[in-house]
Amino acid sequence: MTAARRQGFARWTRVAAIAVADVGCSVGEMGMPVFAAGGLMVAVVWRFGVDPRHREAFERFCGAGGEWTALARRSRSYLGSSFLRDVTDADTYLLTEYWSEMVVYERHVTSLQAEIDGLSRRRSELTVSQEALGIFQVLDVPDRTGPAWSRRSG
Repeated sequence: MTAARRQGFARWTRVAAIAVADVGCSVGEMGMPVFAAGGLMVAVVWRFGVDPRHREAFERFCGAGGEWTALARRSRSYLGSSFLRDVTDADTYLLTEYWSEMVVYERHVTSLQAEIDGLSRRRSELTVSQEALGIFQVLDVPDRTGPAWSRRSG
């Protein structure tokens, strides 16, 4: 296991510990927090430093039509994502994925681990840094209509 991967697991372990203490959930596979049935909508937030030579490729990869998003859409719990570029530092991005159920997100990660690892390796080729900022409880959600992302094509 690489040092970066160990650091990522350590970060998620800290996030899980906070979730257990603050929200009263338990810790499941991979150290991820597990919420009770009818649990909370969550947002998984990442920050990326992108190699300037690979900005366009990174935006295609993580954008609405990209491979990373296409994999997330395979889950019934995936609601969509926000993909943001810093206006003062064009090499810094935030990716926030919204999930309706933490338990289903965990299953998604577990069942597609090999594919996620492959895409993560490809994403790493485009970036100079990656940081898991945490898993956040969604407090306010705008009304929306239409099918869930997992039911959309493309």
